[in-house]
Amino acid sequence: VYDIVIHPRDRDVILGTHGRGVYVLDDISALEQWRPALAAASAHLFAQRPATLWVDQSRGGQLGEQTYFGQNPPSIAPVDFQGRDRARVVNTPLITFALGAGAAGSATLEITSPSGTTRSVSIPAKPGITRFAWDMRAQSAGANAGGGARGRPGAGGARPAGARPAGARPAEPGTYTLKLIMGSHSATGTLMLRPDPLLP
Repeated sequence: VYDIVIHPRDRDVILGTHGRGVYVLDDISALEQWRPALAAASAHLFAQRPATLWVDQSRGGQLGEQTYFGQNPPSIAPVDFQGRDRARVVNTPLITFALGAGAAGSATLEITSPSGTTRSVSIPAKPGITRFAWDMRAQSAGANAGGGARGRPGAGGARPAGARPAGARPAEPGTYTLKLIMGSHSATGTLMLRPDPLLP
């Protein structure tokens, strides 16, 4: 590695080898926000990276199924390499939190939309920092609804990337209220979901 830079806007660590390629460690904002006191906290929600409701449409040029784009945040269902084309790009906001050393069982994450609809999701509780991949459903679609921690499939099982569960309501732009509950402890925060900034 010859060069290391932290992207000033997206807080990604970019490493250049000048021979084999470029590597990106996405979103280190949780590490930047970490303080020694957080190690003793039972539950903590970090300041969240804004998420974007990208719209899949031509932006002045169409390359068909061979569009060049970087790897996106983990989708709820894994996608095989051959299936990665722009028709299957999935919006997946990531919610980053930390649980204390004694975390076990499950934690509850409540996501409240700007209109007041609240979605409660049960997440396996593990000590340390976790990224939860929210499927952007405002409400549970049946008993098996859920997202995936660290990009793994949720309790609802795999489905084709880009496909929305039956009865699912799409998320709306705006500021969402987050509440993380671990036993008798809780933490609150917000997540901004912005519309596609490249559309008029």
